[in-house]
Amino acid sequence: MISTRLKTASIALLALTLIGCDEETTETVPDATMDLGQPSLGDVSSPDATLDASPPPPDAGDADMEVDATPSTTLCQGEGQRGLLSAPVVLIDTPAYAPRIHVDPEGGYAVVWLTPDESGTLNTVTFGRFDIDGQPKGTPIALGTARVPQHRLVRDGDRFLVAWLNERRADDGVPYKGVRVRAIAADGTITPLADIEGTANTEHLSFGWADFGSGMLVYTLGRQGQDGVRATPVATDLTYGETRPLTQSPASSPSVAYGDGSWGITWLARDGEDPAELAFVRVDDLAQVQRPERRYPGRAVGNAALGYGENVFAVAWTRPGDDGTPRSVVTFLDDQGELLATPEITGPEGFSLVTDIEHVPPLGFAISYEETVAGGRRVGISYGSTTRISPPTPVPHSEGHAHQSLAVAGNQSRLAAIYSD
Repeated sequence: MISTRLKTASIALLALTLIGCDEETTETVPDATMDLGQPSLGDVSSPDATLDASPPPPDAGDADMEVDATPSTTLCQGEGQRGLLSAPVVLIDTPAYAPRIHVDPEGGYAVVWLTPDESGTLNTVTFGRFDIDGQPKGTPIALGTARVPQHRLVRDGDRFLVAWLNERRADDGVPYKGVRVRAIAADGTITPLADIEGTANTEHLSFGWADFGSGMLVYTLGRQGQDGVRATPVATDLTYGETRPLTQSPASSPSVAYGDGSWGITWLARDGEDPAELAFVRVDDLAQVQRPERRYPGRAVGNAALGYGENVFAVAWTRPGDDGTPRSVVTFLDDQGELLATPEITGPEGFSLVTDIEHVPPLGFAISYEETVAGGRRVGISYGSTTRISPPTPVPHSEGHAHQSLAVAGNQSRLAAIYSD
């Protein structure tokens, strides 16, 4: 039997314009200001350091950041600009869940999702493309099989690449369990990459791609990440470089993003004095560590997601607040891994978990979250930068619906949010 959640789940899209309003549109989400407090810029690698926004020492200099009260942009809605849609567009109305999305610069969206089988234990990893109105472009493509929602979607020029944790099936010609990658060309042609042997016990992965460059796969090894984190470079000719260990310590939730000429990689380390510390390293295109691992205490709950923009790395994650209640925050790090600030994200009202982060130039970082309020699940998007936290964009929520697995993607003109309903 398929669970009730999967029987009723569909996938919906919200699209927002980021290019201002005209006389045919209505302002819906104006920027606002939130006091971030004073960020602490001490030696955060010290076991005694914290991520609390405590007052900096007198000689901290640039630590006295002021909140920028000038609105940077406005989100709009209406026929003139296709802003926040008054009703979500249903992309997939058959059982489907855990979507990931990429905004196609040519117009429209690329999406990868899981389609459950009749047993409810295995899923087909499915790829599809949609136009700007959410209408399908061609037939969805079945890429492989997965048991858990650990799949990622990146773009390289006019092709897309999907990475996931493949699960063996009885009817497979050559059964394989582990990290698998496929490239999909604009005409739908699928190019298989070599399977990464020795990853049968991988439980978490992340996949990033540098514009006009190459990619990086980052994943855990061992049950519950007991054998640490590895990184495998992916060249533009779709061959792999040498896999390198980043840590031998137990870890979960790796995330990777390209910025300032190299890769930033984070994970949640489980061997520190403070459970689930945030760890950060920088590596080059060969996955060789450039700057040693740094740790940031936090007792993380759920996952962490990494993005890059505005010359900083931003980590969206959830950790207990002063009252012990989990709070969604975004931690900003410079290219050396120095802590800049860790403001709370506005928007969530109940217990919340971060699900994704994307740098969208007009807004800063768009951060998606999932929360539980009054026994129900709903999702939303918050916005933040090192100087500003803006009000969230609510996702319309009807009684009796449970939203989850919100993912975001965008460029300078559009922000897209996709979720299971």
